[in-house]
Amino acid sequence: MNMNNFEPNSVSIVQSEESFISLPSRQTTIICPQCQLPFVPTEARTYICPKCLSSELDIAQGITKQAVLNFCRECKRYQRPPWISCQLESPELLALCLSKIKGLNRVKLIEANFIWTEPLSRRIKIRLRVSKEELGTTIAEQTLDVEFTIEAAQCDDCRKGNSSQSWLACVQLRQKINHKRTFYYVEQMILKHNIRNKIINAKDTPEGLDFFFKTRTHALQMIEFLKGFVPLRVKASKQVISNAGQSKAIYKNTFMLEIPSICKDDLVFILPIKLSKQLKACSNLLLCTKITSLIHLTDPITLQKVELSAQTFFQHENILRFIPLRENAVEYLVQNIEKPQLGKSNLQNAPKAQASDIEVVRTSDWETFFVKSHLGDILQPGDSVLGFDLTSINLPVFFNEMYLMNFRQDAFLVRKAYPELESKDLSLIHI
Repeated sequence: MNMNNFEPNSVSIVQSEESFISLPSRQTTIICPQCQLPFVPTEARTYICPKCLSSELDIAQGITKQAVLNFCRECKRYQRPPWISCQLESPELLALCLSKIKGLNRVKLIEANFIWTEPLSRRIKIRLRVSKEELGTTIAEQTLDVEFTIEAAQCDDCRKGNSSQSWLACVQLRQKINHKRTFYYVEQMILKHNIRNKIINAKDTPEGLDFFFKTRTHALQMIEFLKGFVPLRVKASKQVISNAGQSKAIYKNTFMLEIPSICKDDLVFILPIKLSKQLKACSNLLLCTKITSLIHLTDPITLQKVELSAQTFFQHENILRFIPLRENAVEYLVQNIEKPQLGKSNLQNAPKAQASDIEVVRTSDWETFFVKSHLGDILQPGDSVLGFDLTSINLPVFFNEMYLMNFRQDAFLVRKAYPELESKDLSLIHI
């Protein structure tokens, strides 16, 4: 405003924006006849408060309180469908239970939890908290429990596996040996690489394992997989089960896989001199250090290595002799280790592993032995080691004379012993 143009007799009204203050509008409240608390009525014109209204409404009406879950006892799977594997109180099992509840789409699910039940009761209980909008603006919440009964049923895969007419290919895995150490290893490799999905059924026999497949292609894939872990000799046969013409004949294929009877840590005697020269082995007494697609043999004294294929082993199976460590293991205690000393000139040309002179004591009678072994870089004084006591093993007669002339060593060390691991109960997962 310009003060120079101001007239004293004139009246000027100046209104400021701050002079208008918005006051809160007054809302009408009424008393709830049930809880005697005041509340603001809604457009629904109810005469009780929303809290009392939600307690009177049953929004869970139409939701099933009991349901049934089909469970296959053989493969441990639940029917969804399809049949799926679920652990107890897992998110997968909770999703399966919610899918079995009818009427759940009418409300909004807020929370779902398991209620503990006895595992042998064959019951599963879950607690749900749901909400629903009622009378326009009122949101009601309610908690309810749903109980599921587990009923035994047989899935289609197990039903086909138990039938003799369902499989078209069978792989029979055999090994002529007293223990099943190799079969446990093969079983763990199948589970590790998820090969069990193609297996319809697996049966344990006294001589090995039988695997059944839907098609011949799955059986051949299984054979190629096993050849990467153990040496095998394969024999195939087939049988006609349906002959509707030469082009439409249906066969049942059977593959017999034989694993060499030698295992890791076994002592192998290569008796024929011609075979020893053919394998380029400097010694007739070797130690099996590894089993892969080949049989790896090592001379514990010179550390010369020899590899045997499955074909070579089965060709000379009748003339090879071996002693398993499992039945002839003797525990020794390491006293002293003398490793070979190499000069700087010979250090570059030296092999990676060399035999060491080890002084051991047999724990049964505390007799001292001086041996050469390939375990010089692994053992330390005071360690326990398992090996063969050649003085108590029945060697072939003509091999005794040759052995005494060439070696003159009464003990062979095989591997380090770990007493703390042997005392633990280790459980394996089976197919």
